[in-house]
Parts: sequence; structure tokens; C-alpha cells
Amino acid sequence: GGTMLLAAGIYPMFIAAVAEISTLRFRPRSIILLATVFGAAALAILLLAGAVRTLVINHRWIMYSLFIGLTLGGVPLVWRLARPASLGLCLGAVGGFLLMLLLNSLQSGDVGGENNLLLFLSGLAGASAMILPGVSGGYLLLLLGQYETILGAIDTLKQGLLGGAGLNVALQSLSIVAPVGLGVLTGIVGVSNLIRWLLHRFAKPTLGVLLGLRRRRD
Repeated sequence: GGTMLLAAGIYPMFIAAVAEISTLRFRPRSIILLATVFGAAALAILLLAGAVRTLVINHRWIMYSLFIGLTLGGVPLVWRLARPASLGLCLGAVGGFLLMLLLNSLQSGDVGGENNLLLFLSGLAGASAMILPGVSGGYLLLLLGQYETILGAIDTLKQGLLGGAGLNVALQSLSIVAPVGLGVLTGIVGVSNLIRWLLHRFAKPTLGVLLGLRRRRD
């Protein structure tokens, strides 16, 4: 998400547009940009959630390798923004690396299940993919043990709305989709304003954290 926006050259405009909308400033240009990005993202999620979940279950290591390859391509983009190296950049990279170690330790514990708080946090993680270049929300969902659960619920909701799974089944899936969606909305608004402020005041350490998050995953 964020890496693709950066590669397409619209990342600064996207961050600014989210910040404007979240502070109740509605410019037509910002509204059109966000409607295009979020509309395309929603369409891709609805159409591909079931297929991707099946592939992750049946061809796990192929899909994991694909995820790593997709995110590796974003390293030069983040480094281009971060260079030259500085103390703040290095400290930020170490901090990001330690954060990913913490998340990895959570994966080793019992973080699975379907409680609302964890689903909300998973939504926040998913939002990070759209906002933070160099961070994979999908990877964070895998660490939290919620990736397949969320994709399955989205696919069930789609099938229910289209008449394939039944309306009652679709409504049951909302118990997963709703807290995740609330987390995504909160994350997009909160993280976009936070990252805009951090990049403005602490650019090097912030970019270092993004590099550190990547390094642990790769």
C-alpha cells in the first residue's frame, strides 16, 4: 500500500489528503484522490480475499516468498528518502528492528482467536500498510495470527451479500469485519496525521524505523 503509493509518486498528496479530510477540510482534489485509492483498494480486497486466503493456506511458502519479494522492492524507495545515513537513522532502524522482534515473539505466543481488541489492533496493523512506506500490514496480520481469519470473514461477507452464503452467515462475519474496519479507519486517520508530523520534525529517525521494520521481515 504505502510503498506502492510512494512508487507511484502520490504518497505526499495522499498523506495530505487524509490529513485534510480528518480535520474536516474538504477540497475536491483530496476527495477525488481518496475516493480513487480507497475505492480501488476496497474492490481488490473484496474480489481477491477468498482467493488469496486459499493460496496462503494451500501454498503458504510460495505466498510468503511473494510477499517478501513485493516488500523487498520498496527498500530502495525508503532508502532514497532516508539517505545519507545519520545517527538518528541508525537508532530508528534499531528501534524498528526491536519492534519486529517483539511482534515475532507475540506470534510464538497465543495471539490467535477472535476477540474484538485483537481484531481492532489487526485493523490498525492493516492501516499501516496503506500509510507507512516500508511496512506490510499483511505481514503484521500474519504475525498476529489474524490474516486468514480476516480474509475469510471478508470473503464470507461478500458471498453472503451476493446470495451465495446466506444473509445470516454474512451478518455473523460482521463480528469480525466491523472491529477490523473500525481499526482500519482509526489507523488511517491517526497514523497519517502522526506520520506527517513525524516526517516533518523527525524525518531521519522515522525513516530509520521504517527501514528497521523491513529488515526484520526480510
